[in-house]
Amino acid sequence: PGIGVQKVAAPSQAQGATLAGSATQTGTSTLAFTAPASSWVDVHYTVNGGDAQTVRLRSAGGSASYTAGGLKKGDVVEYRFTAWDAARQVAVDSVPRTAVMR
Repeated sequence: PGIGVQKVAAPSQAQGATLAGSATQTGTSTLAFTAPASSWVDVHYTVNGGDAQTVRLRSAGGSASYTAGGLKKGDVVEYRFTAWDAARQVAVDSVPRTAVMR
């Protein structure tokens, strides 16, 4: 990089190894995504391999959450989180995970 330019790595799963988050079925058609948050957190998810959705989670009291609706039994939801790591001043990704609606 040139003078005064800092090279920053893109978010990676290796950096995100400490980024925790989960998805919990909260009703017959809803799935709640939650993650710890000191800043912003996004969830990226697909349902049954369809179009990707990205949603900014709502932060409150050190955690962030979003509830997805319109799901049905047997739906396969693949998801991961991206969050701002204020200590390292970089965005980090979680590892991808899968939830199946019951």
